[in-house]
Amino acid sequence: MSRKKGFSILSASIALGLGLIAILPQVASANFNGVHRSTVNGREKVVIPGQTPETSIEITTLNTKARVLTLNNCGWGKFTESATAPVASIVAGGSTLSIGTGAAPTCVRSTTTTGAVYYADSNSADAVGTAIKAANVIWVKGGSTLGAYAIDVNTNKISKAKANKCGVASFTITATRPLTTFTHSGTNYTLASLPATTNGGLICRNSSTGGPIAFVPVTGF
Repeated sequence: MSRKKGFSILSASIALGLGLIAILPQVASANFNGVHRSTVNGREKVVIPGQTPETSIEITTLNTKARVLTLNNCGWGKFTESATAPVASIVAGGSTLSIGTGAAPTCVRSTTTTGAVYYADSNSADAVGTAIKAANVIWVKGGSTLGAYAIDVNTNKISKAKANKCGVASFTITATRPLTTFTHSGTNYTLASLPATTNGGLICRNSSTGGPIAFVPVTGF
């Protein structure tokens, strides 16, 4: 008797023909109607329903990488910003540096009338911790002469996925993309706070009328 009832619930849900089908219990269906986690064959994914079918969507994650800059004779170090991972912030010694824009600082070797060598810094008034973005290169003042300067670079990494014909997109969680926190369409999400399922998640099928629908398996929430 219970098996027949379960089948009728599923059949009635599919017949509704909506983009996302709500199946009882409502607590479980609410988990599927919004951004959620789903484990399929041991692989965990972040699932984002309600998108335009067969279009690309994006999520943004914040990655932190420790770097040690090699300083020139004027105390400037530099690194190149990636087009696919723009710099969100730079932290040095626990403080976030303000990133300005302008021309790249120059360090020109010169000699005095007595033959002494010195280096002319075009930005000599800039204090340690000054950061300047010139085109796709970011310069950081780490001292007054040759040396090294440790920084943490936070970058925004953009990942893309294509929504299926039911408007459901998914992003696989990996060691290099843990998705601990991420942003989608201006909303910030924390992986640990997302509702989760282990039954394989939303299934996309063509309905009896020919249109694609997404539905939730009855068991395994």
